[in-house]
Amino acid sequence: MLPDPIPSRIYLTGFMGCGKSTVGPVLARRLNYGFIDLDESIGESARKSVAAMIEDEGEAAFRAREVDALLSSSIRRHMVVATGGGSLLNPDSQRVARDTGMLVYLRLPVETLAKRLFGATNRPLLLGPDGGILSKRALSDRIEFLLAEREPFYAQADFVVDVENLDPEYVAGIITDSLDLRA
Repeated sequence: MLPDPIPSRIYLTGFMGCGKSTVGPVLARRLNYGFIDLDESIGESARKSVAAMIEDEGEAAFRAREVDALLSSSIRRHMVVATGGGSLLNPDSQRVARDTGMLVYLRLPVETLAKRLFGATNRPLLLGPDGGILSKRALSDRIEFLLAEREPFYAQADFVVDVENLDPEYVAGIITDSLDLRA
C-alpha cells in the first residue's frame, strides 16, 4: 500500500464521456485501490439504469441517490471513485469529496465530448424533448450549456488533467505522478 500522504480516496470528476469510468479502474489498479463507478453502483442498487431512474423518478430523485452513494463511498478507504458528471454540483457532495479525498477533473473540449456522446441513448440529459437523439449541432450546444453550468464546480478540483488525445494508462500515470509530488 502507498504511504499515508497519498489520499485514501481519489474522486474523478468531469463531464459525461470524459473517461472517468475508463481511467478509474486503470488508476485503481496502479494504486492497488478499489474502484467504484457511482452511476453503476446507483443503478445496481436501484436495479435500473440511470436513464430509467431519471425517466421514472426525475433528475432530483436521482441526484439524491447520488449524494447517498457518494457518502457511502466516502467511508471506504483506498478507493478511486468515478463520480457522475453532475454529482458534485450539490454543495454537500462537493464538501464530502473535498473533505475525504482528492478531487481530479478530467477535462475535454466540447467538440470532443460531442463526438464521443453523439448517438448515445443512455444519457437522458443529452436527448431531445421527445427522447430522441439530438443533431450534432444541437448536442454540441447542449453540452456547451451544461458544461458552462458545471465548469465552476469541476474547476475546484485539486488537480486538472486535460485528457484530449491521451489514453487511459497515460492519464492514470499523470495522476499517480501528481500524487508522488504531493507525498
